[in-house]
Parts: sequence; structure tokens; C-alpha cells
Amino acid sequence: MQQHSLTLDLGSALVRPPDWDGWDRLAELARDSNRQLSSATRTILEEILASTLADARQQKIFDLEERAKRAVWEGRLQASLPLFRHLLQTEPGNLEARFDLSQVQNRLGLRDHEAASYREILRLDPLHSLVRHAQRKHQVVGRPLLRMRFDRWTEEGRGELARMSWWRWRLEGETALGPRWRLDVGQNRWEYHPGLFGGAFRAGGPSLTLRGEFNPWVRLDASWQRQEFASERRILGQALPDRDAGQVGLRATVGDRLDIGLGLDRLDQFVNDIGLRNGLQARQRWLSAVWAAHRRFRVQGRWTRQDLTDDNRGRLFEWEAGYRVAEHPRLWRLVVSGEARDTDRSSVFITRSGRLADILHPYWTPQSYRSRAFTLHHQADLSKRLLASTDRHQVDV
Repeated sequence: MQQHSLTLDLGSALVRPPDWDGWDRLAELARDSNRQLSSATRTILEEILASTLADARQQKIFDLEERAKRAVWEGRLQASLPLFRHLLQTEPGNLEARFDLSQVQNRLGLRDHEAASYREILRLDPLHSLVRHAQRKHQVVGRPLLRMRFDRWTEEGRGELARMSWWRWRLEGETALGPRWRLDVGQNRWEYHPGLFGGAFRAGGPSLTLRGEFNPWVRLDASWQRQEFASERRILGQALPDRDAGQVGLRATVGDRLDIGLGLDRLDQFVNDIGLRNGLQARQRWLSAVWAAHRRFRVQGRWTRQDLTDDNRGRLFEWEAGYRVAEHPRLWRLVVSGEARDTDRSSVFITRSGRLADILHPYWTPQSYRSRAFTLHHQADLSKRLLASTDRHQVDV
């Protein structure tokens, strides 16, 4: 009876090559001194292992490496992680697999695991120049950073509704809060140039940005800023109110194919003098989804509900479908996109003596608006080294 039970175990072990678990169990069975095996049975086991285990181990290595690389090529980064780990448990000295794993860890935001992979490769091969370069770039990205930024935006159109130019200077310091989290602290100065009544209006204030990964599946992005306006400047006799704005978004990846996001935003709606005077803002709730149906084909959509501070509401749905016709480093994509917008209340223009005096809901208020677009997108990666942490030199058209 005991030998019959063992025969069943052997049979189940020998017919499961896809996961290679059977061979591992067979080797453990032979090494288990606590099992009451007859000498004949143990001899059979040892003969099977001596004749087949070496070949089976090599086939297991080839199979795991091929499946891991294919998962990365198909964009299934999460699925590749256990395959790489299983492969490296079987063949710890596989430097190519360790390096491939480090690049996957970088793309998933697992910078602590990426650093550990670099250290292990250099322990096995201290002269590995490519890994030393990647490690230096990884360390540079993790250092504190101080930079100065300048942004300029001009918007005109839709009759009197969009008449605004603004500039922003930002002194920003960035630092790491652990291997997976980054914090930006900035001091900003804005200058607004609205086009209805003219003038220049200045504001200043701090800003914070926090972003990072909880794990390979969940990511957070949050920001806040405050604007404090000079009190002596007025629009139509009214001082500009100070205001806070910000946003928080949480994204989760499900099975490498589906990326789901949700968030809350409080955004300024300054497209003309009236919106600037009123401190108009939109409180937004949004839900997004990105489905990578194939490594070349992706569909995404985002639904947004707006509650504006002037007692108006809006809804927005955006969608996009893209097909990649050429691969990296010279990528071409065909993109079809569209949007649907709707607002409860329309803009109302108030005039006195034939001149514009005020606007109720001073922004674009589309109702049952629909649009579609077709885009051909080209991106050329001119980087000398195609590493996850290296400097990017790209051209987008």
C-alpha cells in the first residue's frame, strides 16, 4: 500500500512539467530521510533523478526565462515578477535575469527592490559596467534636487469667455521620503493678465506634491497649492480672494491589463477677469480606466463630475483608443479619441450702456457637446543607453 501511494506521487510529479513543481517534489521526496521508503523504491528514485533531473532543471531554466521575458515584452510586468524570482531561485547566478528584473522593478516604482538587485549583481560581478551605470543613475534620482521652473499659458477664444494669460515662477525642492516616495516643496509667484478689462495681478504662495507607490499595484499622487493676492489690486472694485487648490488621485493595477483610478480635485477656473475676480473653482470627482487589451492596443476612458463654486454643475466623459503600429525606439501610434460635455447652466452676459459689466458662469458651458479626433503620434527615443533610470532624449510629434 505504501509503495502504491508513492507510485501515484511519482505519476503526478512526472506529468506536470509546465510549472516544474513535480520535479522539485520528486527531489525533495528522495532527500526526505523521514519517509519510510523501501530500498528498491529509493533506488528507483535515485536512478530517475540521476538520469533526468539535470536535463529537467535546464529545461526549467529555459522555460522560466522565456516566460518571464515574454511577460515583459507583452507589458505584463506584475506577472513577470514571480517568474523572475522562481528563475533566480533555480539559477542564482543568472546575471541577465537579475538585470531584467531590476528594470521591471524600476518601472513598477519598486526602487528599494531595484537597488537590492543592483547590489546583488555587483556582488556576483563587481566589474559589470552597465549595472554600475544604472546604479549611479538610480542614486542620482534619489538625491535631493533644487530647481527653478517657469510656465506660461495663454488662452483665447469662445467669444468673451476665454481671455487670459498667466505666468508662473516656481522655486522647487524635491527630496525622497524613503525609496518609493517623493516630496516636492515649492514657493510660487503668479502673474495674471486677463483680457476683458486689462491689468496685471500678482499672487504668491507655497505648494506641496507627494507621489509614490504603496506596492506594485497601488500608487498615490497628491498636491496642494495656495495663492495669496496683493490686496491693492481690484477687478470692478472687488479685491481678489486668496484660495487653496489641490488634487489627490489613487490608481490601482489589476492583473497587468486593467488600470483603475479615482480622485478628487479642486482646480482654479481662471479663464477671464470675472473668474479671477470671483476666485472661481471646480470641485471634481473622477473615475478612470485603462485597458491594455494587447501590447499594441489600448483603450482608456475617464468620467468627471464637476461642482463649481458658482452653483453650477458639469459632466465630462473622455475616451481614447490607440494602436501601436511601430515599436520602440521609434514608436508610431494611431489614436482615435473623443469627449462628451454637458453643463447645467449656460453663461449669461450682463451689459450696461452697451458694455460688458459682468458674466454669470464665466467659462465655457457646453450642453450636449460631442467631439472626435484622429491623431498620428510619433515618439523617437534618442537615448544612448536604454535603461530604466537613464537620461531621456525623446522627440514627440
